[in-house]
Amino acid sequence: MSSKDRDHSLVCFTRMKLNTPKQ
Repeated sequence: MSSKDRDHSLVCFTRMKLNTPKQ
């Protein structure tokens, strides 16, 4: 796994965490 792919997956994970709606 390249570091670029890892960074991309980390960014996706972070966005998902930040985009979780607070009900």
